[in-house]
Amino acid sequence: MIKSKKRSLFLLFSIFLYFLTRLQNLTSIPVFVDEAIYIRWAQLIKNVSSLLYVPLTDGKQPLFMWTTSVFLRFVPDPLLAGRLVSVLAGFFTLYFLYRISKLIYPRSSAITVLLYLFLPFTFFFDRLALADNLLTAFGVLSLYQTLKLAKHPTIKNTLFLGLSLGLAWLTKSPALFFVLLSLGSVFLLSLPSFLKKKPKLTKSLFLVIFSSALAFFIYNLLRASPSFHMIGLRNKDYIWPLAEILKHP
Repeated sequence: MIKSKKRSLFLLFSIFLYFLTRLQNLTSIPVFVDEAIYIRWAQLIKNVSSLLYVPLTDGKQPLFMWTTSVFLRFVPDPLLAGRLVSVLAGFFTLYFLYRISKLIYPRSSAITVLLYLFLPFTFFFDRLALADNLLTAFGVLSLYQTLKLAKHPTIKNTLFLGLSLGLAWLTKSPALFFVLLSLGSVFLLSLPSFLKKKPKLTKSLFLVIFSSALAFFIYNLLRASPSFHMIGLRNKDYIWPLAEILKHP
């Protein structure tokens, strides 16, 4: 009981410290070019309903811009609105890293939180209006739900995993790696049960495949836009095919 209270107090203090460090002088950092593009798209989405999929014209998934457009309704400063989305995403990353560490090794939760709070890398990206922070938040949430699904293969955990993977995929293309890692993680975590001739592995694998299918369905909602094919074209700017890697290792 005392340990539980100490953990709760530590988490509350960490949350306070997080917002204190992230919200200080939030608009003082010079505007990065991608921030300007994303915020402009969010403004267009907010003001013109027919431009809901405008980021797809440049091959970018729109969830970050959709979220920013909502914040623009309440925050008059466009840069502040966009960066607040990243601050909130960073908070969710911090919280679910805490939950993950409690699942794996409870004594590591304090170290995990403190590392996230004071790493210059996380401090920097928590304060920029970029889609990467939102992607990270959904990636950490997906890991948490993967661990829960492997431990408790229920429909509830399956749906939450599929939703988190799907939202990550609506944010940025690298979310595909989260889907593959979820499949591999559930297989490895459930393998001991399979070796003991328990049916847990079959059930867990079936449920994680269903989660992946749900994520794929959510991602394919973007096909409502005629510019959906641009995502695949832009992905080629960042992905090297295996044949090309073998030619120039």
